[in-house]
Amino acid sequence: MYGNNDYRGGLYLPEDIETTHPPEQDPNRDFREGPFSDNSAQGSGAFSQNIGRAYHPNATPMLGLGPPPIVCLFPVFCAESGVTDDQSTIRTVRAVSFQPPTPTHGRGNGMRATSSPQLPYGNGPAPNQFIAPDIAALLAKMTLRQDHLDQENQLLNNSALHARITSFESRPALVAAPPPSDTLSDPRIAAAVRKKQAGERAARKERGVVAAPPLMPPVPEIDAPTSDASASQQSAPQTPIYLGSANLPPELRPVRMATQKFVSRIFREVCGVGKKDEWPDPSIIRINEITQEQYLTPNFDGLITDASNQYLISVVARKAEKDLRDVNLRPLQLTASNATLDFPVVFHMAENSFTNFRPQWRRQNNPELAARDELSSQINRWRQRRCLKVDQKLSIVRAFAAAHNLDPNLLIKLLNETHESDEASGPEDNSGESHEAWKARMAAAAGIRVTSRAALAKLEFLEVLGADWRSDEMLVQARARNAQKVVQGTGRSSARIPDLAPWDFGSSVPWLEKARTLPENEVLLADWNTYGNPAGVDNMFFDTLAQIDDNANYDDNADNDDA
Repeated sequence: MYGNNDYRGGLYLPEDIETTHPPEQDPNRDFREGPFSDNSAQGSGAFSQNIGRAYHPNATPMLGLGPPPIVCLFPVFCAESGVTDDQSTIRTVRAVSFQPPTPTHGRGNGMRATSSPQLPYGNGPAPNQFIAPDIAALLAKMTLRQDHLDQENQLLNNSALHARITSFESRPALVAAPPPSDTLSDPRIAAAVRKKQAGERAARKERGVVAAPPLMPPVPEIDAPTSDASASQQSAPQTPIYLGSANLPPELRPVRMATQKFVSRIFREVCGVGKKDEWPDPSIIRINEITQEQYLTPNFDGLITDASNQYLISVVARKAEKDLRDVNLRPLQLTASNATLDFPVVFHMAENSFTNFRPQWRRQNNPELAARDELSSQINRWRQRRCLKVDQKLSIVRAFAAAHNLDPNLLIKLLNETHESDEASGPEDNSGESHEAWKARMAAAAGIRVTSRAALAKLEFLEVLGADWRSDEMLVQARARNAQKVVQGTGRSSARIPDLAPWDFGSSVPWLEKARTLPENEVLLADWNTYGNPAGVDNMFFDTLAQIDDNANYDDNADNDDA
């Protein structure tokens, strides 16, 4: 085991626990005896069962330092140590602390082991073992030092917390500046929002649409690392960005949109359907006259996962991917960007094209749905025109107020998109009047003499629809200088009731009393004529507007006389 049978180092087995001396200080002990010596004839192996001393059966042999000295508590334990029965029952075997000898090299290949105090080992301490006084004192010092460290840390934490509280209390209280008069909350806005939501719920209920559950607010990320904008901008041109990424940078969204339009165009080419063409019936076989190949037709009545639709989408995706590799065919936005894409992205865009074309097929096969979509488009166009008029007025309202000595904030408060007149670009749907006849009537109302159909076709008109709810005392509408664009006084009116209630001076009392008798207007008109007028709207204000209107009429008459 040691490579040299003459090695005389000490190998002490667990039976040393029962000794009262360190083995090196026992003069009667022969170090060459034991289970590992050549002179041992008692059994074989490291754990001989008949070696003259008792040892713990589960202990493991240890090489090195021996056990510490012990205190004999009973005579039976002290017999082996030379303590007789007539001596003191409790006696310390060794009064002085043990000083281990300096390790010396033996004649073998290893170093001779020395003994020093050790803690008990095995399956637990023996009943006659104790901790040496020097170790106990050291443990006491370590425990005391740990207690002192805990107290110091607690004091430091308390001091830091106290400093933070003191710093916070010493800060001056933040006093919010009063908001300007023109940004005060308008009670009409909250009521308008509630009425709009009620109208949307009623419309969904009428169509049989189940309301979606409320969306949960997004959970903010705690301690989310902030990205450096300058660093990302510098690295963007160098690192290609995947076009199918969910977190696509804003500057690459137009690139993805252009690529989506490119794939949609390929979808129409594969199906042989132009932008103004209707989607054909899937049961009709259509042949391309140039290639003599059969056109593929989507089955919008089925699912997108149907075999025929999946085959069509895969054909579109393969052709689109092939064309996107060609620099001469791919969109310019994709060529100029650092975006990358692969077949899964193109396939997903082909699926989006199928989904986007399905509503067109439904409108052409469902007249009721087509009429509803057309009405929705008309409402959006009219709203955009009202917003445009408000923007145009806001751009000159301050100059107008300064020229006529008016409060600009008051004029801005009176402007709202819902209170503007609607402007129609064609006849009423149920009037039976053709668009050409309507244009001729608008030209006659505007005083324009039309000599031919070609001249009439070049003209575009917007017919101003008067609001039934508006009072004659409301802000006078400016007369249109371009009669070819806006035509007023045709007698056509709009029955639209705005969600935002006007100020009291702006609504017509006779119309309001009549409209409130209708059940469908009960919620919409509940708060009308309850807000009064804003500060500054008085008789002097209306007199100023009347004077401005008279001056405008005088200028118009002078222009007509000159003509």
